[in-house]
Amino acid sequence: MIQKTKAFHIPDHKPDARLARLPLSQMRQLEEALTELSQANFVLERSEKDREALPLFLLPLAEFGLTCDQMLKLIEKIPSDFILSHREIYFDYRMNRWIKHIEPLSILECMQEYFVNAESPDEALDYLKTQWQVFLKRNLPLTRQSASGTKA
Repeated sequence: MIQKTKAFHIPDHKPDARLARLPLSQMRQLEEALTELSQANFVLERSEKDREALPLFLLPLAEFGLTCDQMLKLIEKIPSDFILSHREIYFDYRMNRWIKHIEPLSILECMQEYFVNAESPDEALDYLKTQWQVFLKRNLPLTRQSASGTKA
């Protein structure tokens, strides 16, 4: 007999819903880790974006059942130039260090994929131009900020 699985609902996976499902013991571990990191000036040494991301970065570790000490030991190993995002980095237990995810496809590979799948070369070019403008809007202020050494 095939068992019906529960439907996937995006609201169930938002941080507030995940925090609500976290056992009280793990909530305490998460709060303790955040407090200790704050007191240890870890938060001040990171960018504002990382400071805002820290609770969400620790949430999966708490969901996994790690203690405060285990979370702190993992956090201490993150190189200062790594972004606090599980989309960007992961911990390799064999190597005992944080590693950046494998780089995405090259621009050339992406362009080739668009041209192969587009109705016409013009359609592919229009799509690439649109995506390039989106990329510039999102990243150009960051590039200017890092070049000038100021914060936006």
